[in-house]
Amino acid sequence: MEIKTVDINSIFIDPSNARKHPQKNMDAIKGSISKFQQVEPLVVQKSKKIIIGGNGRYQAMKELGFKEVQIVEVDLTDTQACLLYTSPSPRDRTRSRMPSSA
Repeated sequence: MEIKTVDINSIFIDPSNARKHPQKNMDAIKGSISKFQQVEPLVVQKSKKIIIGGNGRYQAMKELGFKEVQIVEVDLTDTQACLLYTSPSPRDRTRSRMPSSA
């Protein structure tokens, strides 16, 4: 897996993204990125430069004034990309197993 640094304006949010972040979540994402910077690359469909993983982080980084972001490009068809980002994210599955005090 190759991580690339690209201009933030060279990749795009998928307008059909199923996951929407309420303002409270966006504030938390922005706070985390402000404190720790970008610690995980965005996942981008190689053929279309559309973000299929990390739309909320992308939006937060854009609002914070980032000029460049780290990405991983995946070579997926539109159908594969749709299946990937509409499945529960690994982070969601991990959280469901975490103790409530975590």
